[in-house]
Amino acid sequence: MVSGNVAVTFRATDNVAVTRVNLLVNGVVVGSSTSAPFTIRWNTQKISRESYISQGQAFDAAGNSAGSATVMVMR
Repeated sequence: MVSGNVAVTFRATDNVAVTRVNLLVNGVVVGSSTSAPFTIRWNTQKISRESYISQGQAFDAAGNSAGSATVMVMR
């Protein structure tokens, strides 16, 4: 379970460079980071539901993207 402000850190690698990582909650971008270690703060107080699907999405310098596995989060 999570509450308040949560720091979510992603480890993203690419053969050239990762330029941005987004944190998606229920398919909506709630934050992004442009430098390693790609830590994004998520204020769970601003949401009303009790369960969420979260996922990371990384982008490289060429504009390619890849998503992480999804994680169910309970508040």
